[in-house]
Amino acid sequence: MFRLRGVISINRLQALFCLLMLWLPPAAQGISIGNTTFSLAPDDEFAAKRVVNNNKSARLYRVSIVAIDRPGGKEVISRPADGEVLFAPRQLTLQAGASEYFKFYYHGPKDNRERYYRVSFREIPSHNYVMRNASGAGISM
Repeated sequence: MFRLRGVISINRLQALFCLLMLWLPPAAQGISIGNTTFSLAPDDEFAAKRVVNNNKSARLYRVSIVAIDRPGGKEVISRPADGEVLFAPRQLTLQAGASEYFKFYYHGPKDNRERYYRVSFREIPSHNYVMRNASGAGISM
C-alpha cells in the first residue's frame, strides 16, 4: 500500500476546516419583518409591516415594490401604474433594538381581479465616518 504525503495532509486540513466551521457561530443575521406574505382586503385602506432592527448597530431600511403577474416560478415583472400602490416611508433608520412600521396603500382599480406585488426590504449597515481637516478639527457623520 502506497500513501502520498500530500494527500494525507490535505485530508487532515479538510477535516480541521470542517470542525472549525461547525464550532464557529454563524455570522449572518437577517432582517426581521415577520410573515413574508401578506394581503390587503378590498375594504382595507392600508396594510402595515413591522420591521425590527435586531442588530447591535443602527441600520437603514429601504423598501421597493414591483408588480408580478402571479407568484411562483417564471414571474413576469412590471412596474406598477403611477399611484396604484403607495408606501410610506421609502426608507428609515432604526437604532439597535428599535422597530417601526412601513405602510402600504392600494389606490388602483376596484374590481374582482387579484393583483400581486413583490415587496422587497433592504437592510443597509450604517457607518460612522470621521473627517478631519488640516487644523485637526473633525466632523462625524
